Amino acid sequence: PGTMIERGRVRLGNPDELFTTVRFFDKIAYAATFERKDPFYALDLSNDANPVVLGALNITGFSSYLYPMNDNNTLLLAVGEDADDDGNPLGLSITVFDARKPANPIAIQRYSIEDDPDTYSGSQGQWDFKALRYIREVDRLIMPVSIYSYEQPEMNFEGAMVFVVNADTIYEDCRIPDRNYQDVCFYCASLPRRSLVFDGNLTTVYSHFVTSTNIDTCRTVWSLDIEIENDDGRCCN
Repeated sequence: PGTMIERGRVRLGNPDELFTTVRFFDKIAYAATFERKDPFYALDLSNDANPVVLGALNITGFSSYLYPMNDNNTLLLAVGEDADDDGNPLGLSITVFDARKPANPIAIQRYSIEDDPDTYSGSQGQWDFKALRYIREVDRLIMPVSIYSYEQPEMNFEGAMVFVVNADTIYEDCRIPDRNYQDVCFYCASLPRRSLVFDGNLTTVYSHFVTSTNIDTCRTVWSLDIEIENDDGRCCN
């Protein structure tokens, strides 16, 4: 208790690369680094005194979060960003990695939310994994998404998106926009982005709004504003 003992080490990546995600599953682990066009690694941890790189896949962009899609942790859902060959980020992306042959991991599906260099897209789920939800039983990924374009403001979006994600396909299934920013209280009493599903209805939480949406029809079931105002009408209580 109170001490940490190194059991083993393995060198990954090259100079100037940064780790963007690492995920451990008992005797195997996965990691990604990024500078320009960098690897997704599969690692053997069965002998923790001598971890071994089983295989690597060079791919543009990077992964910020990895989630297991099957019981033996060989299909990985990745949320991150695509990038060009020079390492310039292009936009939020979803990837399915297949490591069933760990010596030769491959990306079997990839989907870009947008790839316009003049447009920004990102997700709170890239740094807060609790903002993401993947439901294996129905192949649904639910995540908050922000899209901003100076040249094409009609592309702008702030809210939750629902995607169908499996080994065969990735496509957008539903969008749940946030309330107008003029209605949002950012500076206090703000709930983090979260989602949960009951009986086919998706509940999303953001700031002081809670919204229920039918996940099959994408129609709002109900919406609740839990803001509490001060005596002067400001939402800072």
